[in-house]
Amino acid sequence: MSGGAAGCTRGPGVALAIVTSAFSAMLLSANLATPLYAVWARQFGFSTAVLALIFAVYALVLVPALLTFGQLSDRLGRRVVIAIGLGLAALGLLLFALATGTAWLFAARATLGWRRACSAGRPPRRWPNWSRPTTRAGPRCWPRCRKPAAPPRGCC
Repeated sequence: MSGGAAGCTRGPGVALAIVTSAFSAMLLSANLATPLYAVWARQFGFSTAVLALIFAVYALVLVPALLTFGQLSDRLGRRVVIAIGLGLAALGLLLFALATGTAWLFAARATLGWRRACSAGRPPRRWPNWSRPTTRAGPRCWPRCRKPAAPPRGCC
């Protein structure tokens, strides 16, 4: 089949809107629990030092995760890594919702650090490609442009 994937009809604006919405939702997920830390501090009885450590776990997990998921994105494809990121975002928020102690909060923050690495490692770099006007070859849509095992070339 030449010319790309069958059924590739969405324009670059639709693809950009989908990715922007997913990326925004994932960025917001790390900060949704922030107002609840004061409640959890009273409920679980942890100090401000423990609270600082809970916040630090996010950064300590994020840095090595960015290195890991950047390479994983090159091997598996951005869509797979973004899907993993969405799953990790849901898991992190579920851990916050089910928290019964500080260990749950540490686990939730660490999970959201991994999620951030999935979502921010590669996709934002590609937004300009999705927002370009269509060419004679047709709309620049994601399924047609990405080959799972090949390095990024062409419109992606």
